[in-house]
Amino acid sequence: MIVLQVALTSALVCYLILGVFLGVFSLWVGMNPALLRAAGNDFSFVSWRGRPKPALWAQILTLPAIALAWPVIARLGWSVSGLKTKRQQTATSALRPPHGLLSIALLALVALTAFLHYGQLAWHPVLITTMWLVLVAVVCKDFSYLVSPLPDRLRQTSRPPWLSFFVVAAADALALTFSVATLRASWEGGHVNTDLVTSSFVALFDVPGNIGDLFALSPGELLVAILGFLYSTAFVKALLTPAQFKRTDDDYRLLASASVMAGHTEDGLRWMRQEKDRNAQSYEILCQIALAKGQWDRAAELAGRLLVAKEEPDTKDSRIANMVRIAVVAPMTDEQAVAFCRYIITTASDLAASSLLWTVSSDYPATRAVVLQSVDEESNPLTLAMAMQWQGRYREAAEVLTRTTTSSDEGEVLRLLRLCILHIGRSDETISESDAFVREWWRSSFPILKDLAGRLELSERYARTAAWSTCLQLDFSLEVRDSDEFLGLRQEIQALADALTEQPDSAQNYRRMLRQAKKYAPT
Repeated sequence: MIVLQVALTSALVCYLILGVFLGVFSLWVGMNPALLRAAGNDFSFVSWRGRPKPALWAQILTLPAIALAWPVIARLGWSVSGLKTKRQQTATSALRPPHGLLSIALLALVALTAFLHYGQLAWHPVLITTMWLVLVAVVCKDFSYLVSPLPDRLRQTSRPPWLSFFVVAAADALALTFSVATLRASWEGGHVNTDLVTSSFVALFDVPGNIGDLFALSPGELLVAILGFLYSTAFVKALLTPAQFKRTDDDYRLLASASVMAGHTEDGLRWMRQEKDRNAQSYEILCQIALAKGQWDRAAELAGRLLVAKEEPDTKDSRIANMVRIAVVAPMTDEQAVAFCRYIITTASDLAASSLLWTVSSDYPATRAVVLQSVDEESNPLTLAMAMQWQGRYREAAEVLTRTTTSSDEGEVLRLLRLCILHIGRSDETISESDAFVREWWRSSFPILKDLAGRLELSERYARTAAWSTCLQLDFSLEVRDSDEFLGLRQEIQALADALTEQPDSAQNYRRMLRQAKKYAPT
């Protein structure tokens, strides 16, 4: 599959290079009247086997080839730049001016289509349609600039706002000029040349001259003058409101956050230094930067300030919990994640550490060895069960969890219990042993689930969900399906659905699960 993808990509890139080369050469000939007359006003030098144009399939596949090759080339660019994760790619894209990219893309589309057309690789209707589409896109964008403020993203890019705006304006001006020149050449039955491009530029942007000769202009010239006047008005209106180019604290925070996610922590810190007033988001971004640098104590201090800004209790465990939540998006290496796990083990309480280590290890599997080294029989039951599960000791982990008191983290107990019982039900043990353990598990743990559901509002829905989802996902044998525990579970699900009549969505959900569970029932 990889070989096929590489071959297809190479073919598409070569095809585009050939088309652009022929287009540039033909356009150069077309803009030189002497060479054009010498060629007999035709392009037979690109003919093939006596045909005046390349094969028909080449014209049909030109635009699909561009559409297929562009994502591959973009992915290749991401790989070359070292941005491997989707999060880094998204953050890097956020640092670029979107309207600037749009304007440059429109200008490139005009040039590429013209090259392909004059290289006889694109039909004339394709050229005209593309020019009209580009013209409409630029006009709509300029009209939006005229009736509304400049987009916020213009300030929320790593480039200076003024520079980004002038890049957008220059690309739009060139796209308008070449589109109008190409359409005029089509109407006049000629080819695009230097004189036509120059006259189109003057017709668009000579606003005083157009106003003076307003009543002497033809309908086509009047349309071109209106387009130029719209562009010039939007450009001048933006320049007369310089406040639109001044970055706010929110802009600096967004720039810092995107820079950190892209792996540029120093750039993120530089943006944060330009912020004037700090809020909760500021401390979260600074904590993210500290985590990316491996400064755990500094990150804990900033996490405490974040809790104070949110008016939440500032405790040691809550600080570390916020650090773990922020670390999910922080660009940490495996070595930093291992060091962070060691910091959690030595700083957080046993109960908090078990849950937090589970979260970190889910994103960074390399940290599991550190957790296993710190676990023994005297450790917190949740941490011990988690370590047993990583080692494949699902039966022992489930037995530890069924003995866990309800003073522990109920959500973690339910999650680990469900994972353990699913692995046991699908293990290579004999059916009789597995069934016996399943029946024993339900007999000992399902009362715990019901007790937790009755006492904790937050865990109630999770406990009930864990009950029926575990039941449905297990490959029960007939012996287990006929057991009193399973039939009792069905009755419990029905009772829960009846009790939730005031919540139609939940009741409907449980009744649907009950219908699915009936296939396990004895006939």
